[in-house]
Amino acid sequence: MSVKFILGRGGSGKSTYMLDKIQEIIDKNALTDSVKVREEDSGVVLQLSENVLFDLGKADLKPESIKVLDIISTLIPSISNEIMVQGHTDNIPISSGTYKSNWELSTARAITVLRYFIETKGFDPTRFSATGYGEYKPLVDNSTEENRAINRRVDILIVQQKEK
Repeated sequence: MSVKFILGRGGSGKSTYMLDKIQEIIDKNALTDSVKVREEDSGVVLQLSENVLFDLGKADLKPESIKVLDIISTLIPSISNEIMVQGHTDNIPISSGTYKSNWELSTARAITVLRYFIETKGFDPTRFSATGYGEYKPLVDNSTEENRAINRRVDILIVQQKEK
């Protein structure tokens, strides 16, 4: 059975159910330090910090990130919403020969996660999209190393469905 959830500012039961279910899975699998869950106007976001998935300045999945993505994968069959994978960086210019800018690094990271869900897990590619935002959608200001680490992330957005 798949569930489409509709987010609403009036305390939609479906939204609360989705948030509770995701948080329950995160807690049960001891991922509270690796995955943060938040609600935005556009949907429910699973925020994965860079150090969970990637080495600094790289877009290859770390071996230990597979466990985290596998657990997140268990949620996908139970929902029918569109899923957007969004890469983000801090505002320090990249000095890698592989990526010319933070735009390219953030996009490569989003595509890496998207490919894992589609190619490794076999999910329907028509439900997914990938976007790189570079340093242009920070959660906090980039004034300290701690804040820059928060901004280096991949967000998995479960897009809200519009009420008809």
